[in-house]
Amino acid sequence: MKTEGRCRRKQTNRRKRKHRIIVIGDSHARGSAAKIKSKLDEHFKVQGFVKPGARLNNIITSAKIDIQQVSKQAVVVVWGGSKDVGKK
Repeated sequence: MKTEGRCRRKQTNRRKRKHRIIVIGDSHARGSAAKIKSKLDEHFKVQGFVKPGARLNNIITSAKIDIQQVSKQAVVVVWGGSKDVGKK
C-alpha cells in the first residue's frame, strides 16, 4: 500500500509542474511572450526578455547569463539578427 501512495503523490506533483518558455530577443520580439502565453493553458510559464537595438551576439551572450538557473526541460527562444542582416 505504501508504494501505491507514493505513485499517487508523484502523479499529483507532475500535474502541478509548469512548463517554462523563455523568449529572449531584440525589439522585434516585443509582445511575443504575451502572445504565446495567450495561446497556452495555465501549465505553461512564459517569460520574455527584450533587448532593444541589440545585435545577435549581444543577445546570445546575455541569454547565457539569463538562463543559467533554468532547467533542461525549459524551451528558450532566441529572436534576433535584424541588426546583423547587412553585416558580413
